[in-house]
Amino acid sequence: MATKKILQQLAKEHGTPLLVVDHEILRRNYATFKKHLPRVQAYYAVKANPEPAIVKTLFEAGGSFDVASMPEFMIVYELIKDMPARQRQDWIWDKIIYANPIKANDTLRELDQYKALVTYDNHEEIRKIKKFAPHTGLALRLKVPNTGAMVELSSKCGAAPGEAVDLILAAHKAGLVVEGISFHVGSQTTNFENFVQAINLAAGVYQEARDRGYTKMNLLDIGGGTDPLSAAMAGSLVIGLFFYATDPVSASQTDPGRWIYGAFIGAMSSLIASFSAWPAGTMFAILLANMFAPIMDIGIKALQTARQRRAAP
Repeated sequence: MATKKILQQLAKEHGTPLLVVDHEILRRNYATFKKHLPRVQAYYAVKANPEPAIVKTLFEAGGSFDVASMPEFMIVYELIKDMPARQRQDWIWDKIIYANPIKANDTLRELDQYKALVTYDNHEEIRKIKKFAPHTGLALRLKVPNTGAMVELSSKCGAAPGEAVDLILAAHKAGLVVEGISFHVGSQTTNFENFVQAINLAAGVYQEARDRGYTKMNLLDIGGGTDPLSAAMAGSLVIGLFFYATDPVSASQTDPGRWIYGAFIGAMSSLIASFSAWPAGTMFAILLANMFAPIMDIGIKALQTARQRRAAP
């Protein structure tokens, strides 16, 4: 654990600014993920930080890896290159996904020898993969809702659910193995309902594929996209709470009213985010609270006046 004393020593030795990665926290975060999601296989996106030491720590913890380039793939491969050939091949198939939506011909040629899983979402990619990487496995990338995502990805890649099974069967007809389905709900998404809708769409594709005779899929790659802190602080939350909710004109004018006003905004924000199509309901909650603020003040002032009269001699 990087204590303050250790950080000061590192700063003194190496100077500042200095980036320090605490591997104990990496191990702890991975263990927490597996504790709460024991049936989900966690894939570390190597592009997030391709430092080999970080990849090695997560490898030793049992992690899997999402790669988007051959250099990223080789960082992971260095850790398994001395495994027996069959064990190494099984590990690659089970633990690595090459998820870059754009794959150059030379990249596919190089990747083919390792027999990894790659994503695809159209007929042209089937033809290209068949020609340059026929030994790779496939994961169909599905277009899913990206509502509330800071970076919306579904507009540039992903197969429409209605054509998904046709693409799975086309790949199978070409002699390729489709191992499963992949999707991404958008980078830094603030709407967790995206995952629910995407999983339901994937379930429908799985069922249709089985009904049409394809039963070889075993994978559902649910991508990334979430950051709890960013989600909590995204959208209208900060500006709403620090500026609009504290406006001296539209907010409640009485002290008890301000407590009720704030509680109302908090409760309504949670309800709107949980049960509506809006990923963040803060501004709408403030608008509703502003509508009721005058009524709250009138009621509170009436109660205060009544109490004063009862207390008067």
